[in-house]
Amino acid sequence: MKVNRPRPFGKSIVSKIGLIMTFITLMVLGLSVSSYIMQDRVNRDVGRATHQEIPSAIITMRMQRAASDMNASMLKYVMGRHESLAVFLESQQDFEQLLARLREVKPDAEQRLSLISQLYERFQRIAHQKVLTEFDPVAEQWARKQVMRLSIDVVRPIDNLIAELKASQALTQPDNLAVLQYLDELVDENGDMLTELNQYLDGRKSSRQRFMEGMATFERYLSLTQFEINHPDSLNKLSSIRHHFTSLKRSGIAIFNNYQPSAKVAAMTAVRTLSDQEYQALEDALSTFAQETGKVVTRSMVDLRAILHSNQLNLGYLLIFILFVSGAMYFYIYRTFTQPIAKLADSMQRLVAGDMTPPARNFQDRTDEVGKIANGLVIFRAHIISRNQAREQLMAEKERAESASRAKAQFLATMSHEIRTPMNGVIGMLDMLRRSSLTPSQYSLTSTVRESALSLLSIINDILDFSRTEAGKLQFERVTFSLSDTVEQVMDTLSHQANKRKVTLSLFVNPDLPEQLVGDPNRLKQILYNLVGNAIKFSGGQRRQPGFVAVNIDAMDNQETQKAQLVFTITDNGIGIAPDKVNTIFQPFSQAESSTTREFGGSGLGLAICKNIIDLLGGDIDIESEQGVGTRFTVRIDYTVNPLAEPEVVFKSLCHSYS
Repeated sequence: MKVNRPRPFGKSIVSKIGLIMTFITLMVLGLSVSSYIMQDRVNRDVGRATHQEIPSAIITMRMQRAASDMNASMLKYVMGRHESLAVFLESQQDFEQLLARLREVKPDAEQRLSLISQLYERFQRIAHQKVLTEFDPVAEQWARKQVMRLSIDVVRPIDNLIAELKASQALTQPDNLAVLQYLDELVDENGDMLTELNQYLDGRKSSRQRFMEGMATFERYLSLTQFEINHPDSLNKLSSIRHHFTSLKRSGIAIFNNYQPSAKVAAMTAVRTLSDQEYQALEDALSTFAQETGKVVTRSMVDLRAILHSNQLNLGYLLIFILFVSGAMYFYIYRTFTQPIAKLADSMQRLVAGDMTPPARNFQDRTDEVGKIANGLVIFRAHIISRNQAREQLMAEKERAESASRAKAQFLATMSHEIRTPMNGVIGMLDMLRRSSLTPSQYSLTSTVRESALSLLSIINDILDFSRTEAGKLQFERVTFSLSDTVEQVMDTLSHQANKRKVTLSLFVNPDLPEQLVGDPNRLKQILYNLVGNAIKFSGGQRRQPGFVAVNIDAMDNQETQKAQLVFTITDNGIGIAPDKVNTIFQPFSQAESSTTREFGGSGLGLAICKNIIDLLGGDIDIESEQGVGTRFTVRIDYTVNPLAEPEVVFKSLCHSYS
């Protein structure tokens, strides 16, 4: 392969583009120098407008807003909003800061600013003297709250008690019209006193005298009523009325002594006068100043228009020139760089798609960046060819390995089947020997041999099933079966083992499940035998607590009426599984710990077989376990509901305890 030596920088793509950009830059620089002289005048005018006139106009508008906020805050303050005082003081501080800033920005307008300052000083002095210091809205708020409290807690209870007295008087002494007249007078005076308090808050001076007269009248009629009534309950109500009246009298006198509405009236008058005179004068002075500043800015902008028009023409000529040079540069770059790179990219895409045909034109003879890309593409093509060859070799090795694995599985299946036949004969002969005349010692030895043979046969069956699942030759039936009968057969068979290990075995089946399903009942039994059998094995024989295994069968919500998504949950309180071992228990010949095999036995294939069967049935299995607490297996399998089942047959609820 030919190796290109690097050429000088002046002959690379970057240098060529750089030369073109440098030429354009020089042209722009020349135009900029020619525009600098005209721009100098623009800068002077714009500087004056930017640093003096425009900031002055903005500051003046902000001062107008601050003055407006102060005027509005005074009115809100007099109307009872005490928090408006803080807004007034904040606006006052803003106005003073803006005025100081305006003096810095516009030093040549000192005479007009002095007039604005004098108007402002008069405005804020009168506001403080006649409004903010003479009137306190907190006192008014307190007085109105007191009147509201008296209306709810005193006046209304008095009216209610008088109404009750009138009702009881009508029952006991209906002919005593004087008492009823006294009670009516009490109601009128009670409402009049509350009305006088409200009118006093609104500014009527005579309300205080009328309130005092109302108190005397109320007390006189209350005494007359008490003189006429002798009933104990009525006397108690009169005592309560007198207690409330005392509270009304004290609170009313406190309102008269602590709050003077004349201060609010004076403050309102001062605010009205201040808004019409001092504030209006200040607003007019600020508006005049802002208008004069705006006129200066307008004149400056008009003067700049001619200069800007000239600059725009120059920029237009420059833009046309740049567009022409850019078009020429684009055509040059397309022919020299973009087109070759596009062809190389097309060759790369064909390589990725598997086409190893070399490109029609090779750019390896070029010494710039395009030549480097072409050389890299050749190397990349060679690497892809090497990788494809290596992949073909790996595929061949994989095929040989899979063939060896299938041969191993076939061998295990054949050997397991061949061993199982004589083992069944051994077990049969042992059963016949046990039924013969044996001594107790001989019978015990024979039973031990029989149990060992059954364990060996179970391991052989597990190996045979595992070999079938690994080889993909496990066949599934599709017959109609009864879910309740299938589950009960498993539980009845395992109940003897549970009783032997002193394990409580319970079963619950949701009564809403369909009775007749279509599927392979034998594989369902095999799954339940393994899972429930393991749960019994690992729950029994514990000293700390009796063993317990619970089997729960339910269904997931399903919109399809012809499908039943069953959920089998097997829960035990056995030894549990360590967290780091949970993910390995479904692997063949694997158990949670080596001590488990020594203590409980087993080949480590049961859960692997269950996992393979469930996967082939299209289901899934989950496990939740805590060491020393117990384990829960959850199996989800879909079955087809038998469409020929009688519609009136309802699945019976199974809830049994096998103990």
